[in-house]
Amino acid sequence: MFKNKRKKAVLMILVEILCLIMLGLFLTVLQTNLSVNEQKKDTQGNLDEMETLVENARMSARQSMDSYDEIYASKAESAAFMFKNQVMSGYTDTNMKECRKLLDVSNIMIINREGEILAQAGESTADFSYERYNQLRLALNTEKAPGAFEVERDGRSFRYYGAGITRDAMVVIEQDPKELKALLSGISSWGSILENVNIGLDGFAFAVSAKDYTFLYHPNESLVGKDSLTNGVSVENLEKNRFEWMAVDGQKLFCGVTRVEDAYIVCAVTSEEILASRNTTVAIILFIYFAVITLVITYAFFCWMRRNSQTGKSCLEIFITTMW
Repeated sequence: MFKNKRKKAVLMILVEILCLIMLGLFLTVLQTNLSVNEQKKDTQGNLDEMETLVENARMSARQSMDSYDEIYASKAESAAFMFKNQVMSGYTDTNMKECRKLLDVSNIMIINREGEILAQAGESTADFSYERYNQLRLALNTEKAPGAFEVERDGRSFRYYGAGITRDAMVVIEQDPKELKALLSGISSWGSILENVNIGLDGFAFAVSAKDYTFLYHPNESLVGKDSLTNGVSVENLEKNRFEWMAVDGQKLFCGVTRVEDAYIVCAVTSEEILASRNTTVAIILFIYFAVITLVITYAFFCWMRRNSQTGKSCLEIFITTMW
């Protein structure tokens, strides 16, 4: 009799464990799909905002550049005004150095229509007789300052602003644009645009070039400039703008893709975040199921004991007596 009871109890426990395993597998698959689908909706919301986010950053950068150029164009006009009104007389290097200090510019000079330098605050290697500088000469024909432009020379960049003094002489500012580039980098670079984008709890966004598939931005700065294809990114997923799992730099990520300008923007959530949400839900459901089924099996076991006993007690009485 005792052996039968033990076998019965063992059988019930085995059945319960088997049911828990089967339910756990079912819930794991189900909850994984639900978590992924929910993350798709959230990520899609981020992807839909990317074009507007980039457009706003570009617009802000253009406005900042325009403001920067207006300031230096105004400085060139101020210098021209001083020479026109004899505040400074004579095209001398001394006067140019005084202007450079007064206006806080990299270099300032006077050139004639042929592009000859008549006076300068510092040495310039530019040959203003070249056609590439023709835009400056527009200042000799109109009172309106010509638009700013940039020239790369000897591995360095220079930004130029001009303002006419007479029909044959003009002020030219030769400005190092590093301040401007730093300003624009903080506004419109892929890093400045994407570094504050929040994807889920621990997710992030990164950008891949649509031209050569190198990383334009990634939170891991060591990846920037490297080939994304050798670091887990799939060309097919990028070009089809698909939601897919990727193992980027050894980290498993659930990714959504959109293309903006000449870049693919990828919004990624770590597998740990998705699995943590799934595991919590599955654990709670399994715990509740385990508690309920254990009570049911225990009650059924004591009912079986009553049926095989002569006590005349009910199942509930046997259950309570035994538990206490």
